[in-house]
Amino acid sequence: MKQTILVRAYGSHLMGMGHLYRIRNLVKIISTSIDVDITLLTQEFNESKDIYLSIGIEHLYQMPAGITEVDEIKFIEQNLEKNYDLLINDQLQSSEMLAGYFVKKARKTLAIDDTGLGAHLYDRLINVLYANAPVLNNEINDFEYLILPNLQKVKDNYSCANDVIEIFINQGAADTWGTIPDIIKDLENLSNKMVLKILLGPAFKHYQELANAISETKHRIEVYNFTDDVLSLAKHCQLAILGAGNTMFEVLSIGIPVVACTREQKELITVKRLIDEKLVYGELALFNNYSLVGSIDKLINDYNERNRLFELNRNTFSYKGLELILKYVKGML
Repeated sequence: MKQTILVRAYGSHLMGMGHLYRIRNLVKIISTSIDVDITLLTQEFNESKDIYLSIGIEHLYQMPAGITEVDEIKFIEQNLEKNYDLLINDQLQSSEMLAGYFVKKARKTLAIDDTGLGAHLYDRLINVLYANAPVLNNEINDFEYLILPNLQKVKDNYSCANDVIEIFINQGAADTWGTIPDIIKDLENLSNKMVLKILLGPAFKHYQELANAISETKHRIEVYNFTDDVLSLAKHCQLAILGAGNTMFEVLSIGIPVVACTREQKELITVKRLIDEKLVYGELALFNNYSLVGSIDKLINDYNERNRLFELNRNTFSYKGLELILKYVKGML
């Protein structure tokens, strides 16, 4: 009889889609490496339906969007198997009630980027994007555990350019707070005219604000709709302005210097860590409080600093995360 895994992950415009993209990659490597029966538990947000349907899991359960934890437990009891060999929870902020329920529902439990009050209850906690401070006893937050696509071929062909001409801009799958239009406005104060390559996520909704910002800028703007191959755009740029999601780490891994910019409070922990370790720029990451221009101008005019970031980041971020987490999964089954 096959061993069973219950995977819990969902995404929306407000929370972003990173959990689902990450789980899609993790489920793929698990299903091709281990003979297991996988069930996906998600919430039915319209903007994320195409993502979780693309995962291709036979056992898919869609709860109503925004369901409460109490009703989620009722839903699981009514619709899912009684027990599982392993539960993988890739969702923020599990309460002690919900995490406690999952610990009883599965023989072993693994959580990814969960900083909720119940996070300490899981057997293993892999928190790289949103690490706890202080780190919990069951927690791993090493950068090598990031689930990134293998971009080694892109990395091998990328070098630190002498001049900055193109800047890559992204704020995750949703850009929930409409940060990209304000970034464009702020960059009007740059002394040089740039090409701004803007990648919009599948849940982006601030089209009118974006159109207004584009109509008033001196820079050349290229707007792209979401692609799974982010580096097909970013690899031609010499600088990036990014929020602290998986896209940032993909870009950092090939050596592109990054200025961190976010309006997501939950990302500030990650950004502060990256700034403290001198891996990114961004004196105050919360964009409402400061102008980006100082950091951008410094990097544009300082090749030595961009080259330092290029070398450091290429050595810091690897593509081992899926394999390392797969080892934990195999050990738990």
